[in-house]
Amino acid sequence: MVNLIIDGKNIAANNDMMLLEAARSAGIDIPTLCAHEAVSRSGACRLCVVEIQKGNRTRIVTSCLYGAEEGLVVNTKSERVLNVRRLVMELLLARCPQY
Repeated sequence: MVNLIIDGKNIAANNDMMLLEAARSAGIDIPTLCAHEAVSRSGACRLCVVEIQKGNRTRIVTSCLYGAEEGLVVNTKSERVLNVRRLVMELLLARCPQY
């Protein structure tokens, strides 16, 4: 088990859990398009991005591919995350302009 913080909430997760799974198990919703338990992880849609903090460094990662780590601080709703998700949706919609 590892302990991490997601959106200010202390979470205990299994060592082999991805951030998306850990968040969902704690009732924290992260939007996805390609994540499904019947399909292998691919990170193709990039909609599940979150911001992680390790020490003084932050970065954007895909929560379906990034494993839960001890002491990790995760933000699923920062302005930076929301901007990246908006951009991802715009790019996906630009590929299908008829919708």
